[in-house]
Amino acid sequence: MRRWAVVLLLAAAGITIYWWQSQPPPAVEKQHEEPTKVEQPRLVFKGKELSRQELLAALAWMPGQGFPAALPWDPLRKIGEEGLVPLEAILHHQPLLFLEWCQANYREKVKGYTCTFCKQERVKGKLLAAEKIDVHFRQDPFNVHMHFLEGGQAQKVLYPSGNDKHKLLARPKGALIGFVTVSKDINAPDVAASSRFPVSEFGIGKAMDSTVASMHRAKARNALHVRYEGIFKVPELDNRECYKLIRTPYDPPELEGIYEYTIYVDKELMLQTGSVLRNQNRDLIAEYWFRNVNLNPEFNKEQFTPNSI
Repeated sequence: MRRWAVVLLLAAAGITIYWWQSQPPPAVEKQHEEPTKVEQPRLVFKGKELSRQELLAALAWMPGQGFPAALPWDPLRKIGEEGLVPLEAILHHQPLLFLEWCQANYREKVKGYTCTFCKQERVKGKLLAAEKIDVHFRQDPFNVHMHFLEGGQAQKVLYPSGNDKHKLLARPKGALIGFVTVSKDINAPDVAASSRFPVSEFGIGKAMDSTVASMHRAKARNALHVRYEGIFKVPELDNRECYKLIRTPYDPPELEGIYEYTIYVDKELMLQTGSVLRNQNRDLIAEYWFRNVNLNPEFNKEQFTPNSI
């Protein structure tokens, strides 16, 4: 009898040790290489060309207008890309107007994309592990296909599940359950515990809409503080050149204690591809990176069907 008691104790100890060793380590904020500022050349104008540039630059100081304002956006963009004054002036003095242009640019030009989506979030006070996801996205009809390369609770996710906008289809991780697919409500407790937002709010376009809407609310109460930092090569975005803007302080802090919001707008794509949110203590709330963005690809006809997961 004593021998069996010893055997049971050893078995229980072995199971406890196995369970303890199998637990994932606590998530920590990933350390990132600092973006490198890109020094932009400045051209000197004289005569009529100087007058023309001064006129364009003056548009940046016009009273704020709802988009679309009567501004020559294409010429301003081209001038800005060549390192001249007007776009820089708008970024410095009317950053919200610049972001509205980027928002309109997305709506006009983007039908879909593929990308590598990297994120780390704090959900209900707990910092989750970083995730790396291969994404196929279509704007209309709204479809998202995710293949988790690192982190996450599933191997693959498809949204929506059929015609039900409240359901997603997932292939869970695990040797046994990884061979089945399950349909889940996008707001189910276990799904909500894995992300700050439901998959129905995913995407570059949704991020830009949220950024602009939040800034408009702050502007309406005279509490919008945004500064333009310059053009940076961002390591998390494969050193692509991006316009960097920082919104801080938030008065008062917004949902989840957001106090500082760093925005990266890809200089070539004119899309918001990087976002970092922190609280007053500079603790990470969330960061999102859309890497390797390929706009308007031709999707496989089964890309957004259950056959793809």
